[in-house]
Amino acid sequence: MYMKTKNTLSIKYNNSISNKKVFHDYVVSESIIAGMILKGNEVKLFDNHQISILNAYVKLLNNKVYLINYNSSETEKVRDIELLVTSKQFDDLVKHVQVKGNVIGVYNIFRNENALYKCELIIGRGAKKYDKREKEKLKEHRKDIKNLK
Repeated sequence: MYMKTKNTLSIKYNNSISNKKVFHDYVVSESIIAGMILKGNEVKLFDNHQISILNAYVKLLNNKVYLINYNSSETEKVRDIELLVTSKQFDDLVKHVQVKGNVIGVYNIFRNENALYKCELIIGRGAKKYDKREKEKLKEHRKDIKNLK
């Protein structure tokens, strides 16, 4: 039901809320798709794109995974959203978090074909300044090549 894949980052979702800053701030090694437990007004907020996940992060508490610190344009008070992962995925998350420097970030929140909200989590490490500069150089180089053609 919930699959762990490495190629999910390339899938384009319609009607999704994404955090493209993740690729700038982290070196992504893996991604996991998790279900979300939403209540009442939260569904409407997600449908109307009134949610921002730029500062959101994932926390592991009491054998559960929570989405914390997302922002809503309508309400000041937002609760932590519980994410649904399999026990194998949870064990993988715990294993990755225990390694120094690894983080779990939120890349994308989308609605799948069954009208269920899913959250795409990334596992990676914080990018160093030289990693960020290297990405910028590659981006500029690709842009120059594209302009020449």
